[in-house]
Amino acid sequence: MHNILLIDRGDTSIHKFKKSLTNKGISLTNEHRLNEVIGHIRENKLDLIVIDNTLAPKLGKSKKFIQVSNNIPKLVLTDSANIKDSTLWIKDSSSYPVDKRITLKEFHSWVSRIIKNRAIEHDNRDLQTKLDTKEKELDFFYNITRVFNSTSDMDKSLDAIMNKALKMTESKAWTILLNDATLLKVKPVKASKKIRQYTFDKRISIAGEVMDKGVPLIITNTAQDKRYNEKVDKYPRMKINSVLCAPLIINNKIVGVAEIINKKPGKVFNDIDMNILVNASHYVSMAIKRALLYYKIEEISITDDLTNLYNIRYLDQAVDIEIERARRYRSMFSLVFMDIDNFKKVNDRYGHLVGSRVLIEMAQLLQEGLRKVDVVSRYGGDEFVIILPQTPRDSSFMVANRLRRMIEKFVFSRDEKLSIKLTASLGIASYPDDANNKVDLLKLADGAMYRGKFSTKNVVFSAS
Repeated sequence: MHNILLIDRGDTSIHKFKKSLTNKGISLTNEHRLNEVIGHIRENKLDLIVIDNTLAPKLGKSKKFIQVSNNIPKLVLTDSANIKDSTLWIKDSSSYPVDKRITLKEFHSWVSRIIKNRAIEHDNRDLQTKLDTKEKELDFFYNITRVFNSTSDMDKSLDAIMNKALKMTESKAWTILLNDATLLKVKPVKASKKIRQYTFDKRISIAGEVMDKGVPLIITNTAQDKRYNEKVDKYPRMKINSVLCAPLIINNKIVGVAEIINKKPGKVFNDIDMNILVNASHYVSMAIKRALLYYKIEEISITDDLTNLYNIRYLDQAVDIEIERARRYRSMFSLVFMDIDNFKKVNDRYGHLVGSRVLIEMAQLLQEGLRKVDVVSRYGGDEFVIILPQTPRDSSFMVANRLRRMIEKFVFSRDEKLSIKLTASLGIASYPDDANNKVDLLKLADGAMYRGKFSTKNVVFSAS
């Protein structure tokens, strides 16, 4: 059904066409009071407005009428084709003057032509919108792919991706919430101010629903949305009015959400904006996945497979760092070499599986007995090396003795009901008191440990 609004006082010939128009699927409504005209236009989707020329000057002076009727085609019924007393149709590019003595056939011709042209214009606008959207998407992909391929730095990648999405959606801020514990250990994640931890539970929140269902959301007005949770969906120093939210998926697992916040005033988020964020979230997931891969590779390269302690490779770097720090700040540190006494007997009697379990328990025991700043590494076999930062020789001797007593009292393989008792021999060397370079320091601590091992065992010796 096509809708036509006739604005006259009931005296134009168009009224005679009403029955014919109805038969052709066209609805004709008549109004002449300005307020009623404006109200009708606002409440109805119109295909055409027909205006009696005697009312045209009054309508042409009404800003409200001009505003609400903008882009709606108009036929202005004139006394002659060469009108001089009305400016409405001259100012409005969608208005056409016609003689008010128009016949039914002529009126039908005008109506058909205008409705057909309007449909074509509508299709053209739709096509142009689609082309504009596709152009924006291509521009987004081009820029993001270029940045993504040019750097392995997750921080730079995420900033580039989300800032581009922010600009294209004309928004104020972005944030990323991560729920995966492993990802939160990655250095770039911990360092970023715009990435924060989100512990998912069943409380209502926009982020929680997206993470739970894996479906993106558009929230155009948070004040009217029951899912909005100030504690979860907040953003520092900003009132949240509207939100775009999309899931972050890595290896088919939802690990978090990406959010774009507060569309530019006067505009609302739409499907085009959501499409941009969904595409951005794919790149964000790829950047985080790549950072996680680097993190795991780095972790594997510096940790011992069995005990998860640091390995010799990391120990070598850590000693260099401590020497440099001690030189710069004129401080000291100590090195402790430790070897489990008679560990071969454990393997011979109980087998290597039990021996491996004992080494794991020993690693845990050492970590529990030391400070967080202390570095514990597996040197190989049943040997361990400990770096004690900011610790002089006397203090390190006390620490080593405390560890020795802990090991002596501990019962290993209790879960396997074996109750294995062990002791350890430890050797200490301090920088710069005992040595002023890495090679000598390691050699002295190792030598002190072996002196104890080949004497009484279960003892702590200092470098000499």
